[in-house]
Amino acid sequence: METLNKLLAFSQWLKPYGYSGVYGGNEVSPLQDAQMYSDIYSAQDELYTVQQQVVADVMCAAALRIAQPEGVNLSPAQIDELTDRIGMVQMRLFLLESLVESLDKTYQEYRSNHP
Repeated sequence: METLNKLLAFSQWLKPYGYSGVYGGNEVSPLQDAQMYSDIYSAQDELYTVQQQVVADVMCAAALRIAQPEGVNLSPAQIDELTDRIGMVQMRLFLLESLVESLDKTYQEYRSNHP
């Protein structure tokens, strides 16, 4: 349903442009805009997926500690596992930061082409 809504919104956005015409200079053609919208939607989908993965990884790391009875310390093996889980959270956060920066750049490019 979400994809259908995106397609409907996109088709409404393209409607004023029509499908023919000469584009020159610094103008952006409807096909270029369509590609940019596609890139933005893809980046948003990927960003959402990584956000969900970060939340899942944080929950997984926290569960290891929370599952222990109060006053019981983690074993060395559990500490190693927790360290690995926290490392995965850090790596996903680095990826998330990169995706946000890339998406912001794409938004800025779109805005500069559509004053």
